[in-house]
Amino acid sequence: MNTPPNTTNNPASASDNDDMRDEYDIDYTKAQPNRFAAHIKQGGRLVVLEPDVAQAFTTAESVNAVLRAILKALPPQSLAETGTQSQRS
Repeated sequence: MNTPPNTTNNPASASDNDDMRDEYDIDYTKAQPNRFAAHIKQGGRLVVLEPDVAQAFTTAESVNAVLRAILKALPPQSLAETGTQSQRS
């Protein structure tokens, strides 16, 4: 029987445009701890920078300094509207 390219006989992938299966068998015995988790401070966020931005800002301190300067320059109502909480000085 000839099967068209890019198709399978697996009923788990029956959806036409959906690559996700309904269920996956994951062997959690092979799982490893997140090696980056210890570097994230409590309440912090991990953000992926685009390559051109990452080239300009090579440290977390430099990124935070610029973002803090932007936060100080914003009018107070802008922060309230977005729900952003800041420790402005």
